[in-house]
Amino acid sequence: MRVDTKGKEECCGCTACESVCPHGAISMKADSLGFLYPCIDDSKCVDCGLCVKVCQFGKEYSREEKWAEPAVYAVRLKDEEQLCRSQSGGAFYALAVQMLERGGVVYGACFAEHFRVVHKRVGTVAELEELRGSKYVQSDLRGVFPRVKDDLRAGRKVLFSGTPCQVSGLQSYVGRRLRAGLYTVDLVCHGVPSPAVWADYVDYVERKTGEKCESVKFRDKAFGWASHRETFCFAKGRKLDRITFRILFYAHYMLRDSCHVCPYTNLKRCSDVTVGDFWGWTKISREFGDNKGVSLVLVNSDRGREMFDEAQSELYLIPSNPTDCLQPQLQNPSGRHRLRESFIRDYEARGFEYVARRYGDLGWRYRAALLKGRIVNALRRLKSKI
Repeated sequence: MRVDTKGKEECCGCTACESVCPHGAISMKADSLGFLYPCIDDSKCVDCGLCVKVCQFGKEYSREEKWAEPAVYAVRLKDEEQLCRSQSGGAFYALAVQMLERGGVVYGACFAEHFRVVHKRVGTVAELEELRGSKYVQSDLRGVFPRVKDDLRAGRKVLFSGTPCQVSGLQSYVGRRLRAGLYTVDLVCHGVPSPAVWADYVDYVERKTGEKCESVKFRDKAFGWASHRETFCFAKGRKLDRITFRILFYAHYMLRDSCHVCPYTNLKRCSDVTVGDFWGWTKISREFGDNKGVSLVLVNSDRGREMFDEAQSELYLIPSNPTDCLQPQLQNPSGRHRLRESFIRDYEARGFEYVARRYGDLGWRYRAALLKGRIVNALRRLKSKI
C-alpha cells in the first residue's frame, strides 16, 4: 500500500477516487490531523485512470448546467421555532424539508460516535434534525458516494449538502446520466479544521469535567447568531461554553492543506444552491437586526431555482446582488498561518493540551494578549475624551 504521491494541497479528501475505483485499489487513510488521503494498493491497481478522471479539485472544475452568475438572496425562516433551531436563517432546513416532502432523501453532515463528523442519509423530517447546525470539522464521506448513486439508480431524488469540493466530487462521480435526480447544496466554506484535533478537544473537556458529554454545538445560538462559542452539554442540564476550538480554527492553524489553495472560493459555484451566513446583510436591509440569523442563498442553476421556488412559501427573502454578498470566502482561499507547521509539529509531538495552551486560550499567552488588548482599548477611549 502507498499513499498517493500527489501533494497534500492537491487532494480535498472527497472520496470520489476511492468510490470510482472498480478494483477496490484505493482506500482512504487518515494522517496525523485526521484528514483522509487516498492509499493505493499496487497489487490491485490496473492504471485505468478513472481516479484521475473523476477528480475535480482544480481550477477547471465542472460547472455544467450552472449559471454564469448566481441569483442572490437574504433569507430567513418564517417559523420562529425552527429559526432558533437553525444555525443562521434556516435556508438549508427549508430546502431539505421540501425535498423530503416530495419523497426524496437528504444527505448531510451529522455526529456519529463520540461526536465524530460523518455524512448521513435521512428520509424523514424527524431525522433531519441530526443534519442541522454547523459542524466545523471535515466530514467522513467513506461509502457515501456509492449510496447516493444507488438512490439515484432507484429513481429517488437526492439532495446532497456539503462543502464545494465534496459536491463537485460527487457530481463528477455520479455522472451525467444520473445527475437529473441529484440536487446539490454547497456551503460558503471557511476551510475544514482537523478531525483529530476536534476529537482530542472533546476528550480534554470530558477529562477536565469528569463527565461524559451528551451533546455539542460548534456555534451556540443562545449567545446570538453573530457569536461563536462552542457549547458542551452534560447530564442534568449542565453546560460548558468555550472558544478554544474557534480560536484555533479562525487562526488557520489546522485547516486541511488543500483549503489554502481552494479553487471554489468565488461566485462560480459548482452546486445548484449555495448557503451560508449573510455577513453584511445591513447593506441591503435593517429587517434582520435581532441577531436571530440571516442566510445567504445563491441560486446557481435551473435545478436550484426549482428547489428554491418550492421552499419560498416558508421563507422571508430579500433579493440582493453579488456585490453586497461578497465576503472573504467568496473571494480567496483561507490564508496559511505563519506558525501552522510549528503547530502541527507540536501537536504531533506533544498533543492537544500543549497546542491549546501555546496557540489557543488555555495558557498565559492568551490571557496576557487579552489583557494587553483591553489596556490599549481603554487608553484609546481615555485619549478620545481628553
